[in-house]
Amino acid sequence: MVRCRTKKQVKVKVRVEEEWSAPSTFRLNLNLNLDVAFRSKGIPMYRLSISSSFAAAHNLVNYQGDCENLHGHNWKVEVTVTARELDKAGLGIDFKILKKETRELLMTLDHKYLNQLPPFAGISPSSEHIARHLYGELSRRLNNGNVAVQEVTVWESDVARASYYE
Repeated sequence: MVRCRTKKQVKVKVRVEEEWSAPSTFRLNLNLNLDVAFRSKGIPMYRLSISSSFAAAHNLVNYQGDCENLHGHNWKVEVTVTARELDKAGLGIDFKILKKETRELLMTLDHKYLNQLPPFAGISPSSEHIARHLYGELSRRLNNGNVAVQEVTVWESDVARASYYE
């Protein structure tokens, strides 16, 4: 059983696909996607999304091709959060707050050479890594027990995007 802040319980079934020997007492750590767990149990959820953008340069590391050279993009970012409950005003989260937090974070990337920034030290600042970085930082700023960042999608062009979610 997993007990949630809403005092509702969700049963979790675990299937072991490989045999292994373990001590008679052990702790099982589960990483649950609560959005899926709640939806499967009929618990209402709200999904809210905003879009924003930033411009930055980067080059891909350990890549053989044109993108290994310094180049830039006008990146588009979509942030999606879920909320289990609405506040007194009928909002899961005020879009103004969601936009403000996203914009403040994107300003740390805007018109920068991404390869030189600490979040991308030692890794290639690909769309995938940018999405993961934004997801982590926004989760720290916004997740509060009711609101949780669900997914961040980063477009490097009109036809190419990467998403990160947990």
